[in-house]
Amino acid sequence: MTNGARLAQVAEHREWLDDGRFDTLEHRLIHQDSLDAAVEAWTLTQDHYDCMMKLQARRGAGRGFARTRRIAFDTDPQLKHLKWLTEVTGTKIGTWPIYELPMKFSKTPAYIGGPTNRGAPCYGEDNMWVLTELLGRTPSEVERLAEEGVI
Repeated sequence: MTNGARLAQVAEHREWLDDGRFDTLEHRLIHQDSLDAAVEAWTLTQDHYDCMMKLQARRGAGRGFARTRRIAFDTDPQLKHLKWLTEVTGTKIGTWPIYELPMKFSKTPAYIGGPTNRGAPCYGEDNMWVLTELLGRTPSEVERLAEEGVI
């Protein structure tokens, strides 16, 4: 049985099997717009997860659907469980979902927002923080270095 026949069975549109426009690869290519419209009309009546599961249960039929990051984050239970996306705050764009680090540690949990708890900084935005908090310079030293053109 062909993949097209399996799809027709899953979609409960056996009339597609008798339609001469779809009986050969050559005919399907010639009538691709009609075939796409028929499959689209069916899929629009389906919940995307239910449709995917029906197709996955039928060996040889298509097995997935294209998801946006928002659909995956909002609805996929496995990705939610894995905490696949997290939200960080960017200075100019506000809160935004981004891919979380894939590794999970019990004692030092990884977090894509890092120690600043936000998205990537704008150019030079964190200079004072890096120079004072990480490198131990005083604000007056940083100011002097800036005046001298060192930084």
